[in-house]
Amino acid sequence: MRKIKVIGGFTIAMISVSAILNLRGLPMMAHLGWQAVFFYIVAFLTFLIPSSLICAELATHYPDNGGVYTWSRQAFGDRSGIVVIWMEWINNVIAFPATLSTIVLTLSYMGFPELMTNKYLVFGMVLAILWLTIFYNILGVKASSRLNVFGALFGTILPGALIIILGGGAWLHHGIHPVISAGPFFPGLDIHHLAIFVGVLSAYAGMQVTAFYAKNVKNPRQAYPLGLMVAAIIVFVLTVLGVMAMFSVIPPAQINLINGVIQAFSDFFAEFHMPWFVPILAFLIAFGGISSLSAWIVGPARGLREMLLDHKLYPKLTKINQGDMPYLLLIVEGVVATILASVFLWMPDLQSAFWLLIALTSQFTVLVYLFLFASVIKLRSERGYASNANAFTIPGGKPILYGMAGLALLVSVLAFIFGLFPLSETSQHYTRDYVFMMLSGDALIIALPFILFKKLRG
Repeated sequence: MRKIKVIGGFTIAMISVSAILNLRGLPMMAHLGWQAVFFYIVAFLTFLIPSSLICAELATHYPDNGGVYTWSRQAFGDRSGIVVIWMEWINNVIAFPATLSTIVLTLSYMGFPELMTNKYLVFGMVLAILWLTIFYNILGVKASSRLNVFGALFGTILPGALIIILGGGAWLHHGIHPVISAGPFFPGLDIHHLAIFVGVLSAYAGMQVTAFYAKNVKNPRQAYPLGLMVAAIIVFVLTVLGVMAMFSVIPPAQINLINGVIQAFSDFFAEFHMPWFVPILAFLIAFGGISSLSAWIVGPARGLREMLLDHKLYPKLTKINQGDMPYLLLIVEGVVATILASVFLWMPDLQSAFWLLIALTSQFTVLVYLFLFASVIKLRSERGYASNANAFTIPGGKPILYGMAGLALLVSVLAFIFGLFPLSETSQHYTRDYVFMMLSGDALIIALPFILFKKLRG
């Protein structure tokens, strides 16, 4: 089948923004005051910029839809590739129920308060949004990328820009007092602050998602580096100015963390006597959430398909339709996510176990990036790249690449270590149990692909 070349630099940027930028995290970071700005700057320089340039280089030198699977396989062999794409895929599927629940609760602010209390209605809405998003993506790459573009523009960038503009207006109107009360710029060096930094890295992860569309990209040599760098700048500007806007209006100690982003924004717009804007904002943010969900439904499934094709496994699942979508794999994703959502919503006693799984997803995110940064170092130093006129290579030669990837690799290793510890202060005994559970969960889920893919040779 002829590959559908419908994605350019602008679409790459919007897919990346849609996949990475999440306004739901702003209240949590704004609660830290100026320290949030410090964390964002460090993560931007040591993680977001390196991952953008490295993903652009690897995606153009290996222009298939395998993404991190292809890169890791080329660098370290078949088993490495399988583990990476499995972590990428299961990481997102585990997180789908939490993402969907947040979208539904956000919609409750459009005038449907029963969505906060009626678990049957919440469950029905979760399934409706999940399956409508899956069936929409089955229409094809063109339709899917269009949703990401509109979702990024109107569901993420527009609400973020409005918050920044209104926050700037509040600063001019009220003066600098709220800003001064936002605490110190430099954080302490205790384990709890370092654990927060892990969350910031996770919030800046996702540049690799566009590599799953590599065969559909027009002029990749220009589209990838331009699109990913534009996305990195948009993500950085909106997160930094967004948290500054929030603590310029609401003192950090008063920012509501329990009810999530839309409650915090309700307080935010109350300062401007604009309660009528909350339902509009709720719709826009929910739309942005659906767009982000769409990107992570499609991307890893396409990478998983490349792995199954390479190893001649489960051929029925690798079928694609005229829109170049692995429709059966998307349906499998929907079934798994439906089962997980059922457990989460219908059995509250398992909620702690579910959130442990969510904590594990942050670990898998960091592990995927460990493979990514290590892969580019090995491929550039030992294997080299095949000649490709359409490929982008990071300027400055190997010293620049090694410095950039090495720094990002070090940051990712530290993030993985600190992510093993609980965020809250606990007894030493509980901390040991938590670390043991995290390491056991990591080992179990990493072992699963070798159980599921018994036919793999070697």
